[in-house]
Amino acid sequence: MIEGDVIGDKLESISYDLKFEAHGNGGCVCKSIIEYHTKGDYVLKDEEHNEGKEPGMELFKIVEAYLLANPSVYA
Repeated sequence: MIEGDVIGDKLESISYDLKFEAHGNGGCVCKSIIEYHTKGDYVLKDEEHNEGKEPGMELFKIVEAYLLANPSVYA
């Protein structure tokens, strides 16, 4: 986990399962599953999840751009 996250002190870990699938016109579709493993009995609120969603999507866009520019790394 990256320190400094808004909910970092409430989480043990976060697991990401990402799949990038080729799509028409040179693009791709990203399918993701995110699992939050919280400390104790803490329940993650939708607002907390949504706060971290935007920065995460920006990171995925960077990964997508890299993969599109370098198809040999996954083909």
